[in-house]
Amino acid sequence: MKTSLLIITSACFASANAQMVSDAPKGVPHSKYEQLGIHKIAQIVGTAVDIHAADPVLATNLAAHTALGGTPKPALKFFVTNWVAHNLGGPQRAGIPGMPDAGQIPKSWDLTKAQRIAFQDDISQAAMKSGLDRMESKWMADAVWTWIEKSKMTKGMDSGELFKDKNSLYARLGGSVPLAVVVDEFVNQLTQDPTIGANPHTVKALSDGHISTDGLKFLVTEQLAAASGGPFKYTGRSMKNSHSHLLISSKEWEAGGKILKGVLDKFMVPAKEQGEIFTAIASLEKDIVKGG
Repeated sequence: MKTSLLIITSACFASANAQMVSDAPKGVPHSKYEQLGIHKIAQIVGTAVDIHAADPVLATNLAAHTALGGTPKPALKFFVTNWVAHNLGGPQRAGIPGMPDAGQIPKSWDLTKAQRIAFQDDISQAAMKSGLDRMESKWMADAVWTWIEKSKMTKGMDSGELFKDKNSLYARLGGSVPLAVVVDEFVNQLTQDPTIGANPHTVKALSDGHISTDGLKFLVTEQLAAASGGPFKYTGRSMKNSHSHLLISSKEWEAGGKILKGVLDKFMVPAKEQGEIFTAIASLEKDIVKGG
């Protein structure tokens, strides 16, 4: 079980800077992506998706109601975070083969003026709940709507994700949707585990406001999708750089492994695929475990 902590645990213990580090020359303004960081972006998106799903005005739009209720929330949050981060100047790729661009989804709802206002107000509210001021929150809501309007509707892209290699672990696991759901469950359990919660270094990293649960889930899903052969690249920091000060113990590593095994069993991931997952991350232990 020692090798079974997966990439998820590494992301959960990532430092507050567990995101792409800017290499822009001095004097060059940072992009909005660099100003906000992936943890804040994911938090805003995650909060907005939750607010959208409960919005009574949007519920009157059948297409919006169906989309918000029919797609697993963890997957929807992952897709939209990826899309927003890309549009803010981040290194994330624009889309997922076979899946509609995230901006096409609300564009296809044909929102009335009142519904559009509610949609934007929800984003602004989510941004303020995530710590942005009123002006920045309004900017975020307006920017998202601008990106939606620029999205090009594409026919025949709603039949499910397309896999470049159908024999890859990524394809056999079902692609980004089930991966996001598994990661969501795993991170929820991991952050509540008493063994992991006993490390003051990780507690501080997870509670000082720089790391968000939504950000962890995004980075973990992205990293797992990339490592298993999916159309993604991991955009966070290296495991060694993001864990050196956290003093993760072998006991924490194994506690995470037990949680992972339980989650994979819960979602009925076959033994062969579980074995491949565990083998793939065995080399990460030396960069993560530093304590006794």
